[in-house]
Amino acid sequence: MTAAWAAHGQLGPLEIVYRPVWDANHQALCLYITRGRRMRRGGQAVFGYDSIPQFGSPGTLSVETMNAILDMDEEAMRQAIGTYLELYENRFRFFLSLPVHYETLASVQRRRSYVALASRIPAHLIPFLTYHLVGLPEGTPAGRLADFVTALRPFGRNLMVGVALGRQDMTTLAAAGVKGVGVVLPGAGDKMAIDRLGAERPSPERLATDLGLVAVEARRHRLKLYVEGVDSVETEGLVDRVGADFVAGDLIGGWTETPEHIVRMSRVDLLANSRQSPG
Repeated sequence: MTAAWAAHGQLGPLEIVYRPVWDANHQALCLYITRGRRMRRGGQAVFGYDSIPQFGSPGTLSVETMNAILDMDEEAMRQAIGTYLELYENRFRFFLSLPVHYETLASVQRRRSYVALASRIPAHLIPFLTYHLVGLPEGTPAGRLADFVTALRPFGRNLMVGVALGRQDMTTLAAAGVKGVGVVLPGAGDKMAIDRLGAERPSPERLATDLGLVAVEARRHRLKLYVEGVDSVETEGLVDRVGADFVAGDLIGGWTETPEHIVRMSRVDLLANSRQSPG
């Protein structure tokens, strides 16, 4: 684990933010992915693992750090569900993906805490919820992952697992009941999640090859493919060619404080809007 942890006290308060995701199959902006964010002094945003102040030595996860990760996951759920309830009353409908980190589910005690909170989610919101598991170590047994899937199944539609470009153990993921895999392209997302999964910073040619292999494996195991980090028309073209089901990044839309209602949008419209956007 080689993340550059921020020193305690140099980070602002935790914010829960949302990013729109384009559903390529249904041609719509209908899903929002949730993430914890803090601002460094100087204005740089850090997400997920990188937003946790350091406790103990870099490269190790102390009990305090793992509890801080749980706190972040639970706060993301509280705020996201609270926000959705307000929007639901105003007839807004969208799908929402909640982050849950490996450290939260790996401990029986922390998993029970998270599930206890999830059990308070109003029943009418559950059909709109999914979960994305962050930081799953390669080599995790299917039985252990299946325990995570089983724990979360009553509280959402499915579980997606974040994977690295070079990861090819999708047989294990499918056997455990996972429904999708998510790839964060190099340069996007939080650094620790990428580093933990063993991702490299490939050349454009290598990126195309590796992403293509992930897409083939995902299709072979009937797993949906989510790709985050699409920040240019060229990258979107690559992602389109490999047949990604869900696409996110600056080209699609930035982080916001509140999700929005489902918007039908073709790929042509999506690209046209991106060209009109500032920057």
